[in-house]
Amino acid sequence: EAYRGQDINDLLDNMISETIDYLVKDFSKLWALQASELRFLVDNYDPNREAQNGEAELRHTSNYEFYKANTEDPVSRLRYWRTVKAAYTEMIQNDVLPLRVRD
Repeated sequence: EAYRGQDINDLLDNMISETIDYLVKDFSKLWALQASELRFLVDNYDPNREAQNGEAELRHTSNYEFYKANTEDPVSRLRYWRTVKAAYTEMIQNDVLPLRVRD
């Protein structure tokens, strides 16, 4: 009943956007990143490119000290960014991109 009269494509788009928002906020909290910068990177992610749009800004706004203080077993500062990049790439490829595939 709650969805009567609503376009299914709009409902699906909203659900996908909410899911991506949740993933971005959760990931940002875990790695001490700016959610808005990560969302920009996620929205503009190109699996065919090594360097992504928004990557430099995300790195610049990351907060290693906050991450270190709020993580039980933090990675070293030298491995932090490489680990973050690998983790967001995996999250985008495994969790976000499949949501965007439409037949």
